[in-house]
Amino acid sequence: MRRVETGLNPSDLENLKITIAQYNKTSVIKALDNCIGIYKSLRRKLYTDAVQLQTLAEKRSLDYFKEIRKA
Repeated sequence: MRRVETGLNPSDLENLKITIAQYNKTSVIKALDNCIGIYKSLRRKLYTDAVQLQTLAEKRSLDYFKEIRKA
């Protein structure tokens, strides 16, 4: 058993597991989408108003991700 598996609470471990992809496009896209969701959730919980979010960069990145999903 790896250290991360013993040190995380069960819900955090499950969140980490859903970011692991298999070797196919559908799985990689789903894992990346899960990473994005987890990041946004953590960002809301951890960032203060002092952190300036780069919303334009985020929008462009997500738009590009949407294009990859369609292809």
